[in-house]
Amino acid sequence: MTSYVLQVLECPACQAHFVSMSVASHNTFDAIWYTDGFIEGPMFDEGCPILECPECRQCFWCESVRTLRFVQEAEYSRDAECKTLPWANRDLRFASLVDDGHWETEAQERYIRTRAWWESNHSYRREQSVPFNLAGNELANLEKLLLLLAPNDSRDALTAAEISRELGRLDECLRRLDRDFDEHLRSAASQVRQLARDGSRRVARLVDVGS
Repeated sequence: MTSYVLQVLECPACQAHFVSMSVASHNTFDAIWYTDGFIEGPMFDEGCPILECPECRQCFWCESVRTLRFVQEAEYSRDAECKTLPWANRDLRFASLVDDGHWETEAQERYIRTRAWWESNHSYRREQSVPFNLAGNELANLEKLLLLLAPNDSRDALTAAEISRELGRLDECLRRLDRDFDEHLRSAASQVRQLARDGSRRVARLVDVGS
Protein backbone atom coordinates (compact mmCIF):
# COMPACT_ATOMS: atom_id res chain seq x y z
CA MET A 1 0.00 0.00 0.00
CA THR A 2 1.20 3.50 -0.82
CA SER A 3 0.38 6.26 1.64
CA TYR A 4 0.85 10.00 1.28
CA VAL A 5 1.06 13.14 3.36
CA LEU A 6 -0.36 16.37 1.95
CA GLN A 7 1.52 19.62 2.35
CA VAL A 8 0.46 23.23 1.91
CA LEU A 9 3.45 24.96 0.32
CA GLU A 10 4.49 28.50 -0.57
CA CYS A 11 6.18 29.19 -3.90
CA PRO A 12 9.59 30.83 -3.35
CA ALA A 13 9.16 32.89 -6.53
CA CYS A 14 5.57 34.20 -6.57
CA GLN A 15 4.53 33.32 -2.96
CA ALA A 16 1.42 31.49 -4.17
CA HIS A 17 0.08 28.80 -1.85
CA PHE A 18 -0.64 25.33 -3.23
CA VAL A 19 -0.98 21.70 -2.22
CA SER A 20 1.41 18.85 -2.91
CA MET A 21 1.69 15.20 -1.88
CA SER A 22 4.79 13.52 -0.48
CA VAL A 23 5.16 9.75 -0.19
CA ALA A 24 4.97 8.46 3.38
CA SER A 25 5.41 4.77 2.53
CA HIS A 26 5.38 2.38 -0.41
CA ASN A 27 6.52 -1.12 -1.33
CA THR A 28 7.60 -3.20 -4.33
CA PHE A 29 4.99 -5.98 -4.15
CA ASP A 30 4.18 -7.13 -7.72
CA ALA A 31 6.62 -4.57 -9.11
CA ILE A 32 8.46 -4.87 -12.43
CA TRP A 33 12.18 -4.08 -12.71
CA TYR A 34 13.84 -3.00 -15.96
CA THR A 35 17.43 -3.08 -17.13
CA ASP A 36 17.74 0.71 -16.89
CA GLY A 37 16.84 0.62 -13.18
CA PHE A 38 13.26 1.83 -13.59
CA ILE A 39 10.67 0.20 -11.33
CA GLU A 40 6.92 0.21 -11.80
CA GLY A 41 4.38 -1.37 -9.49
CA PRO A 42 0.86 -0.93 -8.14
CA MET A 43 2.17 0.12 -4.72
CA PHE A 44 5.50 1.66 -5.76
CA ASP A 45 5.91 5.44 -5.84
CA GLU A 46 9.31 6.93 -5.12
CA GLY A 47 7.90 10.45 -5.25
CA CYS A 48 9.78 13.34 -6.82
CA PRO A 49 11.96 16.00 -5.14
CA ILE A 50 11.03 18.54 -7.83
CA LEU A 51 7.69 20.29 -8.28
CA GLU A 52 6.21 22.99 -10.47
CA CYS A 53 4.26 25.90 -9.01
CA PRO A 54 0.73 25.86 -10.50
CA GLU A 55 0.69 29.68 -10.63
CA CYS A 56 4.03 30.88 -12.03
CA ARG A 57 4.99 27.52 -13.59
CA GLN A 58 8.52 27.64 -12.25
CA CYS A 59 10.16 24.41 -11.08
CA PHE A 60 11.84 24.07 -7.70
CA TRP A 61 13.59 21.41 -5.65
CA CYS A 62 11.28 20.63 -2.74
CA GLU A 63 14.01 21.44 -0.22
CA SER A 64 13.85 25.08 -1.30
CA VAL A 65 10.06 25.36 -0.94
CA ARG A 66 8.57 26.48 2.36
CA THR A 67 6.07 24.10 3.97
CA LEU A 68 3.26 25.98 5.68
CA ARG A 69 1.53 22.97 7.19
CA PHE A 70 0.86 19.25 6.78
CA VAL A 71 -2.56 17.71 6.14
CA GLN A 72 -3.36 14.02 6.58
CA GLU A 73 -5.08 12.36 3.61
CA ALA A 74 -8.15 11.57 5.66
CA GLU A 75 -8.49 15.21 6.71
CA TYR A 76 -8.27 16.74 3.23
CA SER A 77 -11.97 16.46 2.38
CA ARG A 78 -12.85 18.30 5.62
CA ASP A 79 -10.23 21.04 5.22
CA ALA A 80 -12.09 23.91 3.56
CA GLU A 81 -9.00 26.06 2.97
CA CYS A 82 -6.88 23.24 1.61
CA LYS A 83 -9.58 22.15 -0.86
CA THR A 84 -9.59 25.58 -2.51
CA LEU A 85 -5.86 25.58 -3.26
CA PRO A 86 -4.42 24.42 -6.60
CA TRP A 87 -2.17 21.37 -6.77
CA ALA A 88 1.51 21.38 -7.63
CA ASN A 89 2.40 19.82 -10.95
CA ARG A 90 4.62 16.75 -10.51
CA ASP A 91 4.05 15.42 -14.03
CA LEU A 92 7.35 16.86 -15.19
CA ARG A 93 9.29 16.42 -18.44
CA PHE A 94 12.78 15.60 -17.31
CA ALA A 95 14.18 16.13 -20.80
CA SER A 96 13.23 19.79 -20.45
CA LEU A 97 14.92 19.95 -17.07
CA VAL A 98 18.07 18.56 -18.69
CA ASP A 99 17.88 21.26 -21.36
CA ASP A 100 17.47 23.90 -18.64
CA GLY A 101 20.33 22.52 -16.54
CA HIS A 102 17.98 22.52 -13.56
CA TRP A 103 20.53 21.44 -10.94
CA GLU A 104 23.05 22.92 -8.54
CA THR A 105 24.83 19.75 -7.40
CA GLU A 106 26.16 16.63 -9.08
CA ALA A 107 23.60 14.53 -7.19
CA GLN A 108 20.77 16.68 -8.57
CA GLU A 109 22.19 16.44 -12.09
CA ARG A 110 22.41 12.67 -11.81
CA TYR A 111 18.82 12.46 -10.55
CA ILE A 112 17.46 14.50 -13.46
CA ARG A 113 19.57 12.78 -16.13
CA THR A 114 18.56 9.34 -14.83
CA ARG A 115 14.84 10.23 -14.94
CA ALA A 116 15.25 11.71 -18.41
CA TRP A 117 16.76 8.38 -19.48
CA TRP A 118 13.84 6.45 -18.00
CA GLU A 119 11.47 8.88 -19.68
CA SER A 120 13.07 8.25 -23.08
CA ASN A 121 12.70 4.49 -22.57
CA HIS A 122 9.04 4.46 -21.54
CA SER A 123 7.67 3.98 -25.07
CA TYR A 124 9.84 0.87 -25.52
CA ARG A 125 9.08 -0.97 -22.29
CA ARG A 126 6.02 -2.89 -23.46
CA GLU A 127 5.50 -1.93 -27.10
CA GLN A 128 7.91 -4.36 -28.71
CA SER A 129 6.71 -3.27 -32.15
CA VAL A 130 8.22 0.21 -31.64
CA PRO A 131 11.77 0.27 -33.07
CA PHE A 132 14.38 1.21 -30.47
CA ASN A 133 15.80 4.49 -31.69
CA LEU A 134 17.06 7.07 -29.20
CA ALA A 135 17.23 10.66 -30.41
CA GLY A 136 20.43 12.69 -30.48
CA ASN A 137 19.63 14.58 -27.26
CA GLU A 138 18.77 11.30 -25.53
CA LEU A 139 22.09 9.76 -26.58
CA ALA A 140 23.94 12.88 -25.40
CA ASN A 141 22.20 12.62 -22.03
CA LEU A 142 23.43 9.04 -21.62
CA GLU A 143 26.99 10.07 -22.42
CA LYS A 144 26.80 12.78 -19.74
CA LEU A 145 25.22 10.39 -17.24
CA LEU A 146 28.07 7.92 -17.75
CA LEU A 147 30.50 10.54 -16.48
CA LEU A 148 28.55 10.90 -13.23
CA LEU A 149 28.77 7.21 -12.28
CA ALA A 150 31.32 5.83 -9.81
CA PRO A 151 33.24 3.01 -11.55
CA ASN A 152 34.06 1.23 -8.27
CA ASP A 153 30.43 1.10 -7.14
CA SER A 154 28.75 -2.20 -8.05
CA ARG A 155 25.35 -0.72 -8.89
CA ASP A 156 26.90 2.13 -10.84
CA ALA A 157 28.99 -0.38 -12.80
CA LEU A 158 25.81 -2.22 -13.78
CA THR A 159 24.15 1.07 -14.76
CA ALA A 160 27.18 2.00 -16.85
CA ALA A 161 27.06 -1.37 -18.62
CA GLU A 162 23.38 -0.87 -19.44
CA ILE A 163 24.04 2.62 -20.78
CA SER A 164 26.83 1.25 -22.99
CA ARG A 165 24.44 -1.42 -24.28
CA GLU A 166 21.72 1.10 -25.11
CA LEU A 167 24.32 3.28 -26.84
CA GLY A 168 25.13 0.29 -29.04
CA ARG A 169 28.63 -0.25 -27.63
CA LEU A 170 28.08 -3.90 -26.89
CA ASP A 171 31.75 -4.87 -26.43
CA GLU A 172 32.13 -2.02 -23.95
CA CYS A 173 29.04 -3.25 -22.12
CA LEU A 174 30.54 -6.73 -21.81
CA ARG A 175 33.84 -5.34 -20.55
CA ARG A 176 32.02 -3.36 -17.87
CA LEU A 177 30.24 -6.54 -16.79
CA ASP A 178 33.53 -8.46 -16.45
CA ARG A 179 33.74 -7.98 -12.70
CA ASP A 180 32.26 -9.29 -9.47
CA PHE A 181 28.87 -7.85 -8.58
CA ASP A 182 27.11 -7.70 -5.24
CA GLU A 183 24.97 -10.79 -4.83
CA HIS A 184 21.64 -8.98 -5.24
CA LEU A 185 22.81 -7.54 -8.60
CA ARG A 186 24.20 -10.72 -10.16
CA SER A 187 20.96 -11.85 -11.80
CA ALA A 188 20.42 -8.43 -13.41
CA ALA A 189 24.06 -8.32 -14.57
CA SER A 190 23.69 -11.78 -16.11
CA GLN A 191 20.55 -10.73 -18.00
CA VAL A 192 22.17 -7.54 -19.31
CA ARG A 193 25.17 -9.61 -20.38
CA GLN A 194 22.95 -12.01 -22.36
CA LEU A 195 21.14 -9.12 -24.05
CA ALA A 196 24.50 -7.68 -25.15
CA ARG A 197 25.61 -11.05 -26.48
CA ASP A 198 22.35 -11.26 -28.40
CA GLY A 199 23.09 -7.87 -29.99
CA SER A 200 20.12 -6.14 -28.33
CA ARG A 201 20.16 -2.43 -27.40
CA ARG A 202 16.55 -2.27 -26.25
CA VAL A 203 15.57 -1.68 -22.61
CA ALA A 204 14.17 -4.93 -21.25
CA ARG A 205 12.19 -6.29 -18.35
CA LEU A 206 14.21 -8.21 -15.78
CA VAL A 207 12.98 -11.54 -14.43
CA ASP A 208 13.47 -12.94 -10.92
CA VAL A 209 14.84 -9.63 -9.66
CA GLY A 210 13.47 -7.73 -6.70
CA SER A 211 15.91 -5.63 -4.75
